[in-house]
Amino acid sequence: MGTNGCASSLSIVIMSDIPAFFWNKEVMPDSGELFELEGQEARHGTKVLRLKADTRVKLVDGRGNIAICTIVEIKRSSLKLRADKLLSMAPDLCPVFLAISVLKSDKMDLVIQKCTEIGIEKIYPIYATRSVVRMNRYKQQKRLKRWHEIARQALKQCRGAYLTQINQPVDFWEFMEFSRGLRGAKIVLCERHGPEHSPRQAWVRQGNQRPVTLLVGPEGGFSGAERRIAAENGFHSASLGKRILRAETAAIGVSFLFRQWLNEKHHGEQTE
Repeated sequence: MGTNGCASSLSIVIMSDIPAFFWNKEVMPDSGELFELEGQEARHGTKVLRLKADTRVKLVDGRGNIAICTIVEIKRSSLKLRADKLLSMAPDLCPVFLAISVLKSDKMDLVIQKCTEIGIEKIYPIYATRSVVRMNRYKQQKRLKRWHEIARQALKQCRGAYLTQINQPVDFWEFMEFSRGLRGAKIVLCERHGPEHSPRQAWVRQGNQRPVTLLVGPEGGFSGAERRIAAENGFHSASLGKRILRAETAAIGVSFLFRQWLNEKHHGEQTE
């Protein structure tokens, strides 16, 4: 967790302002190799950024690999690049799994974007009893493709090295079955609990275990039956305070909190 193991020179590269492009092929180009970047990423470079020859750019694959490249030639629908240096980054995701009820398009897009920027490890979209959004197979695949693209763009924007994993939407009960095999802490957000039921207290009661699986319901929350099943499967209830937060606000807020708390714990363990 974090980039503490990275050399300072690598940190400078990953944090630099040179344009970043997502490389969606299995293998990164070899050092010194000439190759072409095509598709949407290339169009962004030529039409939006208006890059010129000899400009330095970087490729990220979401698995910790980065290629520092030079633009050799600008083509109509592609960029011809030369790979100058290949880097391998230490993991920069935090061990947080977010299971969230599928929200309306723009709200779910926001959760995907911001939680990718925060750097949580996995997102599990679920259909709860009170979920407003229900998708057939075709719409679900189309939406999943959109979420992946949003996550890739967010990764470039935040200059990360590892991409948040976004899973296929599943029914709440199916996720509960799956969650039995998850180790670590499990927390379900509920409304109107006192301070003794804060997410941090729920985590402490579970021994500050990692990873942390967060369960966030739709607008209106989980049904009584869902809350009971979650408790039976090891989820401790917690609240973000007296105010009633929108589902997307709660999901992003609690993900950020655990990013900070896990970082603090990680740094504390390193100094012991």
